[in-house]
Amino acid sequence: AADQVAVYTTVPGEGDVATLKAVVQEGVAAATFASSLTVQHFAELTRHAGYAGPAEALGGAVIACIGPITATAAREAGLRVDVVAAEHTIPALVAALRRHFAEPGGDV
Repeated sequence: AADQVAVYTTVPGEGDVATLKAVVQEGVAAATFASSLTVQHFAELTRHAGYAGPAEALGGAVIACIGPITATAAREAGLRVDVVAAEHTIPALVAALRRHFAEPGGDV
């Protein structure tokens, strides 16, 4: 038998709708997601801000996810996933995003 032990929990931040709208208005080149819950919390925040969901808020931004589970959650939230880190770490996510922008046609 295996024991399941929760070593951390993800909770939504306070969610600043005004800041979200200001950032979206300036334009977003890339958005990174490091867990399925961050995708869900961001989707909720975008709806609170009056967007139809995260895809409307992020427009043509590059969407980068830390791994396949997070990428699935992003797709289920209506996002087009452009980058998935091969190793499920923040350094690998950053490296994958850097490679994406360095590739021909990859810059936004």
